[in-house]
Amino acid sequence: MFKICFIIVMLISFSTLHAATAPATATEAYALSERCAKSAAQTWKTQYKDIDKEKGVIASYENHYSLEKNRCYFREIITTVTKESTTIMESLFDINDNKQLGGLQIFNGKLIGCQVLSSKCNSQVEWGQLLVPYMNN
Repeated sequence: MFKICFIIVMLISFSTLHAATAPATATEAYALSERCAKSAAQTWKTQYKDIDKEKGVIASYENHYSLEKNRCYFREIITTVTKESTTIMESLFDINDNKQLGGLQIFNGKLIGCQVLSSKCNSQVEWGQLLVPYMNN
């Protein structure tokens, strides 16, 4: 009797676990990606509405919904060019938590800071590699 109860409990546990981690259908994945894109566009519109009106500022963003992490990520890219200097600033945010996860700062070609969570980077290439789990899966 114990064996039968144990097997039933294990089957129920497995089917519940499987249902909780089952991948989204293509329709669900598309809807989540669309919602992420809308959130990112709204964030850009409200938080950065005047930034590209400044002289010498080139600003853009990209977003990505990660099915694997079930999160919406937002990457801002701001380049400021003056006669004296060029500054590149990039940031990675989790839109769901409204939390900055990392940033890159370059001033006149010199790396000032580069980090995603606790991982530091030493170049713009390394920054791109650290973004892969957030922006490319």
